[in-house]
Amino acid sequence: MGRLKKIPKDILPKERQRFYEQLIAGELSLASASKRMRQLINLDQDEFAKLIGVAARTLKDFESGRGNPTLATLQKIAKPFGLELVFKPKS
Repeated sequence: MGRLKKIPKDILPKERQRFYEQLIAGELSLASASKRMRQLINLDQDEFAKLIGVAARTLKDFESGRGNPTLATLQKIAKPFGLELVFKPKS
């Protein structure tokens, strides 16, 4: 796997804001949100997995759509961003 393309620091705040707007609007799947969060902190899958304390294979499978992570794993993915998983009714 190639190295992650880093987001330039000058556009990072706008990208973070856009990410949170997409989350609120429900425009991101859990897997795509995980990938986008990693990109926002400029980490590849191996680095992010180590940071959050999950196996790299678990993260790779999840982001590729092949994995089925536990709720605990999803919470670990969300934690560095101050996010929590919630169930809410559709409006």
